Formats: sequence, C-alpha cells, structure tokens
Amino acid sequence: MGPSANKVVKKSKKVKSESALDLAKKLKQRALKEKSKQQEPSPDSNKSDSEHAEEESDKEVETTDEIKSEEDTTPKITSFKELDLIPEILEACEAMNFTKPTPIQAEAIPYALQGRDIIGLAQTGSGKTAAFAIPMLQALWEAQTPFFGLVLAPTRELAYQIRETFDALGSSMGLRCATIVGGMDSMDQARMLMRKPHVIVATPGRLLDHLEKTKGFSLRALKFLVMDEADRLLDLEFGPVLDKILSIIPRQRTTYLFSATMTSKIEKLQRLDIPSVDVVVNYDIPTDSKAYIHRVGRTARAGRSGKSISLVTQYDLELFLRIEAVIGMKLPKEVPDREAIQLLHPTVDKVLAQAIRETKEFQENRPRKGKKKSRDDDREEQIKRFKMIAASELIKFHTNRLIHKVSTKDGILGDYNYRYLFTPKLPFLKRQRITQPFFGLDDEMPLLLGFILGFQHALAMLAGVMTPPLLIASALNATDSQQSYLVSTSLIVSAFLSVIQITRFHIKGTPYYLGSGMLSVVGTSFGVIVVVQKVLPIMYSAGICPVAEDGTHLPCPNGYGAILGTSCVCSFLEIGMSFIPPRLLKKLFPPTVTGTVVLLMGISLVGSGFLDAIGGAGCVGAICPYEGAPHALPFGSPQFIGLAFLVYASIIAFEKWGAPIMKSCSVILGLLVGCIVAAACGYFDRSGIDAAPVASFIWVETFKLSVYGPAVLPMLIVYVVLCVETIGDLTATSEVSRLGVEGPAYESRIQGGVLADGVNGLIAGLCTVTPMSTFAQNNGVISITKCANRVAGYWCCFILLIMGIFVKFSSALTAIPKPVFGGMTSFLFTSVAVSGLRIIATCKFTRRDRFVLTASILPGIGAILVPTWFDNVFSYSGDNHALQGFLDAIIVIMESSYALAGIIATVLNLLLPEMSDDEEDDIPDDKDDLEEVHMDDYVPQYDDSETMVQKKGKTKEQLNEIGVASTSSS
Repeated sequence: MGPSANKVVKKSKKVKSESALDLAKKLKQRALKEKSKQQEPSPDSNKSDSEHAEEESDKEVETTDEIKSEEDTTPKITSFKELDLIPEILEACEAMNFTKPTPIQAEAIPYALQGRDIIGLAQTGSGKTAAFAIPMLQALWEAQTPFFGLVLAPTRELAYQIRETFDALGSSMGLRCATIVGGMDSMDQARMLMRKPHVIVATPGRLLDHLEKTKGFSLRALKFLVMDEADRLLDLEFGPVLDKILSIIPRQRTTYLFSATMTSKIEKLQRLDIPSVDVVVNYDIPTDSKAYIHRVGRTARAGRSGKSISLVTQYDLELFLRIEAVIGMKLPKEVPDREAIQLLHPTVDKVLAQAIRETKEFQENRPRKGKKKSRDDDREEQIKRFKMIAASELIKFHTNRLIHKVSTKDGILGDYNYRYLFTPKLPFLKRQRITQPFFGLDDEMPLLLGFILGFQHALAMLAGVMTPPLLIASALNATDSQQSYLVSTSLIVSAFLSVIQITRFHIKGTPYYLGSGMLSVVGTSFGVIVVVQKVLPIMYSAGICPVAEDGTHLPCPNGYGAILGTSCVCSFLEIGMSFIPPRLLKKLFPPTVTGTVVLLMGISLVGSGFLDAIGGAGCVGAICPYEGAPHALPFGSPQFIGLAFLVYASIIAFEKWGAPIMKSCSVILGLLVGCIVAAACGYFDRSGIDAAPVASFIWVETFKLSVYGPAVLPMLIVYVVLCVETIGDLTATSEVSRLGVEGPAYESRIQGGVLADGVNGLIAGLCTVTPMSTFAQNNGVISITKCANRVAGYWCCFILLIMGIFVKFSSALTAIPKPVFGGMTSFLFTSVAVSGLRIIATCKFTRRDRFVLTASILPGIGAILVPTWFDNVFSYSGDNHALQGFLDAIIVIMESSYALAGIIATVLNLLLPEMSDDEEDDIPDDKDDLEEVHMDDYVPQYDDSETMVQKKGKTKEQLNEIGVASTSSS
C-alpha cells in the first residue's frame, strides 16, 4: 500500500463486507509477519494466545466500525460532471459512451481524487480500469511530468487492455503511454521508455529488467502506483519481483489495489490430500513454484507414482521455466492437437461425469458367471464407450452452438460498434475515439461481424489477386476466355491455399507444421510477372510460342505451361528453406540483398503499369485499345490520362477521408470509381462479359507442363524473395495479432508459414496459376479492426471462392479499360518499390552496406533503362538447342534487373567481410536517432493512426536481425 498505511481502505458496494474484511486482515497479517521478522521480540511476547486473539479481535472490530462509518458518508455520484473533472476527461468519457459512473467508479473516484490510497473490488467488466485511470489522469493534468504513473498487471493481455483505456481517456490531453510486457523486443521497449511516457503499463518481470538494464530509466519521480488483479500480483510468484520494484520506486506515492476477487479458499484447497489419483492436470500454471510442487508432489501423489499434465500456453512460459529451475529438471513437452483441444474443452466436464456414471453401471451390471473377461478387455470396452459418449456430446454441443449462432441476436450481431467501421473522417464531423474489443485467433465473434471483416479482407486483397493473372494473360496474348479463366482460377486457388495457411496442420511424427495458424491470407505473387515478361519474348523468338505470318504474336498456352512447370520444380527450394531457422536465412539474404531485389522488381513493374495508364502496353504509338473498339483513341490521349488520374486521386481521397473499412481497400475502391466513370463515358466492351459462362472452376482449361531452362534461375530467385517476404509478413501478422515475435512459438509459426508458402507454390502450379505468397496489406485490416480471428479469414476465403466460381465477375475484371487498370496497377507497383526502400532502410548504412547497394543497384537500373542491352552479346545461330537454351538463360538473367542485382548483392555480401564500428569512418554515434520502422508500412493501404495504439514498432536493428522483407501485394 505504500507509506499511507494509516489511510482508510475503501471498497466497492458490489462486494460483500466479509470479502473486504478478509482482504484487510490478510494485508495486515502479512505486514505484521514481515515486521516481526525484522524486530526483536517485544516485552509482551509472553502473552497467552487468548490475549493475542483478544487484541486482534478488538482491532478487527475497530476496522469494521471505521469502514462502516466511512460507507455511511460515501457520496452518491450519478454523473461524471459531479466529480469536477477537467473538460478533456469529460469529453473522452462522452466519446467512449460513459454515460454515468459504474458502482466501482462512483465509490472509488471521489476518494481517489482526495489523494487517498484505494482498494477496489469489482467484477471484470465493471469499469475498474477507468476507476483508477480517471483520478490518475486528473492528477497528471495538474503536473505533467514523465513517469508519472505505473500500472502493474499480471498478464500481457490485461496490460494491453489497460493501455487502450488510458489512450482513449487521455486522447485529448496529449497523454504518452507505454506498454512494457514480456514476449516482445526489449530494445523497442527501451526506445519507448526513452521518450519518457507519462504512464507505464507493465508486467512486473519485464519492468524489473528495464529498471536494472536500461540506462537512463528510473521511476524515482513516480507519483501513482496501481496494481490491477492485485490478488494475483501479491499472493503468488510475483512477490520477489515486486519487492525489488517497491524498493526502487518512492515511498511517497499514491497506491491503488484493484481486483475482481480476494479470497483465501484456494489456499485451503491446496492442503487437501486426495487419495488414489492417477493423473494431476494443472489447467492454470501455478505462479508459485512451491505451490506446483505441493500440488503435484505431496497433495495429489501422497507417495504414489503417477502423471502430471500441465497445460502451458505461450504466456505461461516464464512461469514454466521458473518451475523447472526450482525442481532442477526439464519437464518433457508434448504439443497437443489444437483442433482436438477446441472440440473437447467445452464438454469435458459433462462427458467425464457421464463416463464415470456409465463405468460404474457397467461394473455393477457385468456378468459374474462363466469365463471372466480380462482387465484389458474391460478397459478397451470402457474406452469405446467413452469415445461414443464423447462423440455424442460433441455433436450435441456443436449443434446447440450453431443454433445459438444463427438464431440469437448475440450470436448474429453481438455488441460490436458497427457504426465505427462505416463512419468516414469528414472535416465537419466530430471525431469520436472509440475503443473496440480485440478478437484473438480463436475468440468467439458475432456471425455478421465475421462476414463483414472477411469481406473487407477479400476487398483488400482483390487488387493484388487479379493484377498478376491479367498482366500475364496480356503478355501471353491470351484470348478473352483464357483471361477470364486465369483471373477466376487465381481467386479460387487463393481461397483454398489461404485456408492451408490459416488453419495450420501438424506433420505427424515431426515437430514441424504446415501453415502459420494466423489470419494470414495468400494471393498471386507479383514477383513472377517480371519473369514472364522477360521469358515470353525469348519463347516467341525461339519458336516455342506461335507467331502469325504478319509477325503478330498469337496466344501461347505451351509457354504458360512451361512457366507453370518451372515454377513447380523451383518451389522445392522454398520448401527446403522452411526448415532453416530465420536468423540463418538473414545471414544469406540480409536487407541489402532482399531490399535491392524488391526495389528493382517494383521499378520494373511500374513501367508496364504506366503504359497501360496512358492507353495500353500493346498499342504504343497506335489506336488504343484497337481499331473499332468502343471509344478508341490514340495512345497517350488526354482522356486516357484523365481516367488514370481519377483512379489515382480517388485512392488518395479514400485514404484521407474514408471510413476505416475503406482505408484498407482504398486501391480497389479507387478502381471502382474509375470503372463507374469509364462505363458512363462508353469505354467498356461488354462482349467478353456476355460471352463468358456463368460459372467455372479449376482445370476447366489445362496447359501442358514442362520445364523451361532459361527461366529456372530467375524463378529460383523469385522463390528466395517469397521466402524472405513471408517471414516479414508473418512477423507483422504476429505483431498485430498480439502474439510474440521471438521464442519457440514464433519460430514454429514462421516455419509452418514458410513451408505452406512453398507447398502453395507447388499446388498453385498444378492448379494452373503462378506462385502464391502471403499478402501484407491484410495486416492493416487486422490493425484497424482489432480482429485477428481466424473466422474472419475463413469468411474471406469463402467470399474469394464465390467470386472465382462465378466467371461473370472475373470477366468484368478483364473488361476494365486499360487506363483505369493502369492507374491502379501503377499505384500498386510503386508500393512494391517503396517496400524495397523500407527494407533497405533497416540497414545500418555502413560503408560496406553502401558499397554493396551501389554495386548491385547499378546494373539493375541499367537493365531497366535499356531492357535489350544484352541481346547482341551472343551471335550463335546453330542447331544445338541445348547451347541455345543456355545462352537464352544468360540473356534472361542479365536483362532481368532484379535477378542480376540479387546475384551480385548475394555474392558481395558473402565476399566482403563485416567491419567493426572502429573500422567505419562515418557510423553515427547516436543510435537513438534511428527511425522506427513498422511492418505495416509495407502495406499499400495505410492504417488510421487513431486505431493503432496497440501496435509495436520494430527498430531498424531488429528488422535487420530478423531479415524481413514484405512485398506480396505488394
């Protein structure tokens, strides 16, 4: 409680007086016990036990009377305005729809505003956080000093929830708040502390680490200390850590203790001796290592042997390691099947009770005469009956759950603020700061909300999924039906492969997984477009693709089949790389390599997008799109430029003033605006839409698979880039999903995600589409909506599947006029180049880094500016097809800017030695001046900063350690 030990303890009206008294006695007895250890025995130590008991009883009566007298004088508060709060807090309360104080707020805030220490007891969801946040912010307004308040929480999730409430309440007063929790990067947290926040929300262990290790960080000026869930913080393993923290912070402070329960019943249960127990299951890991030993070793075992099963999540890892340290041994680990846990958890108690009852009846009614059954036969029969009971109960449970989901308001709508998603940010509208709930990976969420957010994810990735097949079809000179098929199949395959990435499957008999298990969707990669655009001209010149007598290039299905076959073979490279730890991949492909490749990929693609924007890449210098087409005009006409600029301006407008649901799909909405104007002006050709069938599916059209030698090496480089970009995308997804970005769980997710990315590339080729990879822009949707729930991902997959099956939709996409399409793709391709710059920006820019970048980017830019610079190097014209194919491969590599630069950068990175800081002539000394880099900055659809309070940035050094890259819709 701090120095103000003589202050009266307050409680909520909702809590019974016995609970409050138990808490007061508990705290007092602990203080007396610690004091007696430090002092000599007093003269009255010879008093009898009855005299001591009588004195304690008198003290308890006095405390009870004191509390009752204080309760009689408790002010009755019916409005926040009666509390005399500053206008900024009142405005925030109104924006958060706090109409009147809850009971705990009405009880606690008046005394807190008087400067008293508080103990508050109230149930979860009763407004405890605001009960201590409002008085702290009121006091902060009068004296705005750094490190003004500290809030301690036992779990990371609770710390984030507290942080969100503080950000919302302090939004109008310039509050700086930092969250310091375990499982996240310490360097990033140290940087946040160096900004000197007003309020720190932390877990005890990580806060103590920073107090001991972070230079310049001190809490000597602390004014407020809050312990939320104080019963867990004070009673359990946090004790030694709290002792150290309390010895560092000033004693002259205001202290608040808040919790939902304060009871000693759990301690009494720990002392029970339960005989004949075969298995002990620790559903929650004890935070006290001694409690674990007592529960497993003495209470349940009583000298017998048996098994102990502890259910450990990623948040319990620190407690689990403490237990191992105390008992001096490593406990064996077994990773459970996620689906089995989800199925059994809701009904396990009911099934167990029924199984016990059925077993007893079976033992009583089994036949006594004749040949007796063996014990093994009895056990097998019991297991069969148990499985039948479990299956029956699971069917009942899921049936009832589905009925509740589709037939009740709570299951369909929930209590989500849907208006927030659809309210635009117009200048004349008053902004409301709304704190939305966060939906974790497997949390329950309303049916309608899952559909809306899934639709938002589908829109966010639609532009990235449709663009590569349209550009590839254009390079192939494909027919209208082939173009529609490629777009349709790309949507369908994206849906199926996203399910693999989202679901996460365990590979039996190994510690490996397939899929990340997060809301990470996949779509057609842009990286293969450059390969196709370089390889197809060589195929036409080599006779692999047909050419008309007048020199016109005809459709080339065999060339596309060769690209698909080559892609399938090269996908095994990424499959193999998935088993390499991410940090080893970073050594081979640091940001100087991956950033260069991504930058040059983007620049190469911008050229083709810009040609479409001013008429079309296939009609340069002629009538576009072709003679006799609706509204045909010369290449570069102002009408074409106007349509492209309209799309560009619309994207900016949606980003500036659009509602949150619009920001993440601003590119596709800009495309929609351009399509509406183009249709009104007569630029659309409906012939392809009218001729298209109603529905389609995979393998309606097939292509002969083969391996094209000249495309192998460029395709291998594409898969290397896909591997590294997947690591970056999944790291960003882990951040916005509030999962750790370090440790075994993170590395397992990365391994599963990269393996799924490689397998998806193989499956995509067999399904007649080019390689697919994770999409980065969907992380922006997660951040805006605070929904990392996989249900939204499954809805997204379902919507993409429907879009792909109905070919009329994909035919409408292929009929989009080139200027409109080019305005959108130019924006997307530029975002790829910007992603490359972001990756390069994570370098330290030592002299070595600058040299590698210069040496690799030089030939890459040259290959972009002069695309055919290597055509005349070889003059061979013989009949040796193997030699001709080898020479063609060299030409493809030399004229592919990203491939040439990537090879040079990789070689130089391995050849040139790393240099120490002393050897560098111009390394900046102040590393605190480095900018923050957020993974979501790779996203073309940028986030609303007002909804990003929960995100953690990654510094340049940290991204450099991980070696991340992110370009996929990119």
